[in-house]
Amino acid sequence: MDPIHSNRPRILIVGAGGVGGYFGGRLAQHGTAAVTFLARGAHLQALKTGGLTLHSIDGDAHIPVDARENIDDLPPFDAVVVAVKHHHLPSALQRIAPAIGAQTVVIPLLNGITATPTLQRRFPHATVLGGIAFIGSRVEQPGVIGHTAAGSLTLGVWPAGEGSSVERWLTLMQQAGIAAHRSRNIQQAAWKKMVWNCGFNAFTCLTGQWVHELLIHPEQVDTVRSAMIETIAVARAQGVRIEDTFADQTLESTRTGGAHVKTSMLQDREGGKPLELDAMNREVVRLGRAAGIPTPVNQTLCALLAPLERGD
Repeated sequence: MDPIHSNRPRILIVGAGGVGGYFGGRLAQHGTAAVTFLARGAHLQALKTGGLTLHSIDGDAHIPVDARENIDDLPPFDAVVVAVKHHHLPSALQRIAPAIGAQTVVIPLLNGITATPTLQRRFPHATVLGGIAFIGSRVEQPGVIGHTAAGSLTLGVWPAGEGSSVERWLTLMQQAGIAAHRSRNIQQAAWKKMVWNCGFNAFTCLTGQWVHELLIHPEQVDTVRSAMIETIAVARAQGVRIEDTFADQTLESTRTGGAHVKTSMLQDREGGKPLELDAMNREVVRLGRAAGIPTPVNQTLCALLAPLERGD
């Protein structure tokens, strides 16, 4: 069915990579929404000509999809899911402006802790929720998403609270078979994901390891834990309460439930793409410096990755 004329909720997926491609694909597969992907390049062409293929631990699928490079001629969407890299958000703001009306719900699924406030400032007329994706996924080749671990979404009113928009979109995602959850403190949940990211992303980017390979070596685990503990201290300085035991809880839950992951930063390094250090470890260093909290492990990780950022 033409997504423009469907009676189903219309959802725009901005960024059809590992995150947007997977969750948008599940929504399109189950028919709970009329889904449009905003994409570019070879990936866009593959989606338009051959559809979207999911290679997933939760079941493979091949899905015909509506994929476009431009949505200027379309009416505003019911929901816009923003799943671009953090450094692509400024350019995405301009591209998605025609898609966002007064009734649109915007759901950011970016790394870091600044995307939702940025979108709230840019689109004050819309409802901008907080969103967190926890998934091991990547573009295996144009038109193909590989999904190797986890696969959940968390939504909430930013920074905390409850709202009817959260319930509506949670229900729709759950109907599509997505493990979607509500958080009454989504800012805290975003910082908890930041703890995972600052521990694992930079380190695996440096070593070239998948997460399960890193976890074999105690000395590496100790360094990851130290980066996590620094991140927790900085979160607390921002008024976000995270318990002392959370670093060890995160390491254990990763070992038992989701370690077969190639982190997004390692994927970016291998693909010759910019690294998301500014949204992760470097943001912790910046906020730590402002609060008078030392962050030597995160600072060292940033320094070691700086030559890769520059292309040295």
